[in-house]
Amino acid sequence: MQDYVPTLINTQGHQAKAEAGAALYQYNIERTGISDRTPIGAKLSDATSGKFLDGLWGRTELGLLFLDMFFLPRNIRGQVAGKPFAYSHRERGEETWM
Repeated sequence: MQDYVPTLINTQGHQAKAEAGAALYQYNIERTGISDRTPIGAKLSDATSGKFLDGLWGRTELGLLFLDMFFLPRNIRGQVAGKPFAYSHRERGEETWM
């Protein structure tokens, strides 16, 4: 039996992460026959000033939405102001999948 050595690494810009991601994507294509990965991102800006507040980043794949990062400023969390932002991406995901 072959021995394996796990090693914790700093993944920022690390080639191993890209290689593992490519291998996983290829495996998913082989298993499902679906090749539909689409990067997705959105920013939330103040309507008056245009100032960037934050947003979400991720991808759609295999009929699912994967979020890598999603952030709203504290002052609008849980308020109606964030709902159009969230729902617009839900609809975008549904368009991609249907």
